[in-house]
Amino acid sequence: MRTAPRDDGDLALRPARDQDVPAAVALIESAYRGDASRAGWTTEADLLGGRRTDAEAVRAVVGAPGGQLLVATREGRLVGCAQLERRGGDAYFGMFAVAPAAQGGGLGSTILAGAERIAREQWRAATMQMTVIRQRLDLIAWYERRGYARTGATQPFPYGDERFGVPRRDDLEFVVLAKALGGSGGRRRGTGTVVPNAFALDVTKIRADARAKMAEGAVTKDNTSDVQAVIDVLNRVVATEIVCWLRYTQHAIAASGIDRAQVAAEFTEHATDERQHMERAAERISQLGAAPDLSPEGLSKSHTDYVVTDDTDLTKMLEENLVAERIVISTYQEIIRWIGDSDPTTRRLMESILGDEEDHADDLNDLLGN
Repeated sequence: MRTAPRDDGDLALRPARDQDVPAAVALIESAYRGDASRAGWTTEADLLGGRRTDAEAVRAVVGAPGGQLLVATREGRLVGCAQLERRGGDAYFGMFAVAPAAQGGGLGSTILAGAERIAREQWRAATMQMTVIRQRLDLIAWYERRGYARTGATQPFPYGDERFGVPRRDDLEFVVLAKALGGSGGRRRGTGTVVPNAFALDVTKIRADARAKMAEGAVTKDNTSDVQAVIDVLNRVVATEIVCWLRYTQHAIAASGIDRAQVAAEFTEHATDERQHMERAAERISQLGAAPDLSPEGLSKSHTDYVVTDDTDLTKMLEENLVAERIVISTYQEIIRWIGDSDPTTRRLMESILGDEEDHADDLNDLLGN
């Protein structure tokens, strides 16, 4: 449950003008670079230093034929922006930024939906496409929850060109995401799916392999992971989710004080999510041919601690759970990075769970008034 208001009544979306350029540059820099960007979740400060953009680059987008910089203003103040560009029969979405203080209240979703509406209704675009730094798993998951999918294509990061920032690591690259919008340009009629290339399968061979290796269950030759290592990691996830479920449940029951109803309801909702995460991870372990470890001893594998606080200290409860969520977010991001493309099913499971944990952190942050 999001507690930040989604009040779009005073929000205006419009094409940027030349006089918006300075404010747009400041907004983009504040959302992605430096310590100020850490107030929001879109920060790239751990990946890149230097600048994110400059007035020349933003002005080029504002004045580009076949495109525009869409800006969101609230009470006359610029709070969000996004580049929208026509590319043949498709549209490209980029230069997306939301003021850190305005993140978590649905503004980003509103801007993205507005850009999609323009691309679909005015340009008849078949798809909306974008590039995202591969290591930005939280941002990729955010887009995936809004209907975008990885196309399988990647683009190299422009190392040596400081217009795009100063890299803090040597393995950066972009992944390409796309979403079908329903326009006619470049898409096969009668489908809602992006089909970049012809698709062919040797069905006879697949059928033969399936019969010959029935004992391996859901694990096929395309799963190139160390299956036992994945099972061990998933058992750690199971333990972590059980501990989080127990902690949220205990806090929901024990909480007291004037704000108990709101806080306890949030804890109860989160506890339900954590239990479902545990069950999904356990089911995946079973698919991989093992039994999940649900023993009390197995809880020692948890990434987080079980912390009991004073029943009347709701702030401390919120803080402890927020710390736990941040630990889980960091560890699950590392798990997803470790799995990579070797086990797509487990990776998608972890990306889905990660998205829920990020929502939990947002909810707790809002309740704390941060």
